[in-house]
Amino acid sequence: MNQENAINFIRQYGNPTDIAQLEWLLKQKKVSSTIFDDVFSHQRHDGGFAAPWAVDYSSIDTTCHFLDQGKKFGLDSTYPVLGKATRFLLQNQQNNGRFSEADNVATSAPPWANPTTPGADLYLTANAGFWLAMAPNTHEAAKDSAAYLKQKLDPTTSQLPSFLNTHWLAAGLFWLVDDQETAVLLINHLQERLPDLTAPNLAWLLDTLLTAGVPHDNKIIQSASQKLAGMQEENGRFPSPEGQIVHTTLTALSVLIIK
Repeated sequence: MNQENAINFIRQYGNPTDIAQLEWLLKQKKVSSTIFDDVFSHQRHDGGFAAPWAVDYSSIDTTCHFLDQGKKFGLDSTYPVLGKATRFLLQNQQNNGRFSEADNVATSAPPWANPTTPGADLYLTANAGFWLAMAPNTHEAAKDSAAYLKQKLDPTTSQLPSFLNTHWLAAGLFWLVDDQETAVLLINHLQERLPDLTAPNLAWLLDTLLTAGVPHDNKIIQSASQKLAGMQEENGRFPSPEGQIVHTTLTALSVLIIK
């Protein structure tokens, strides 16, 4: 990877939030209150965040996104806004550890968050469970989510009946709750699927697993990092089919630097 070109690309095309996250990544420079307030000012009274597809509804998926944004600023759930978001997740966890968006958003929610989509609940459970596992006082709740996912895991294929990204979120969750045996089953499945992954997904996979503490010398970290680094373009950017080129480049830079 050409680190300098990636940094220059982000500085040239990134918005103030991207630049603030870059400054934390490179210099551990604290985000300004102006940018922080701009990013998190739309937190709802219950601690959740509304999705673009349901502006008057606190979304589990979107709240996980904002917890990730906080991580990229170097913050964790001890920070009041993020602690409130974590409590929102905890309050919306079902007794069996499952997460699902409300039925009344089924007409507007995208497939991965839609309560009528098979496997969407597993994606949300893996995503929310991961962030509960990252917080200091919600470890037991994270274990409940992991237990729910484990019930759905096909023992013969090491697959969950859900989206591929569910697998790396679940692997990160299992690693964080000290069930490395199950995490490795999912990681082995992901290793086989690496050829199918785009740059944004490779960066997300690496970010999740490295954040969870999967060692840098793990085969999937090495393989995914090599594949991702090879996708960098001459001007420093990493391609994104969804058009999120700066975001993808920033995440790729973060995982390839820390590796």
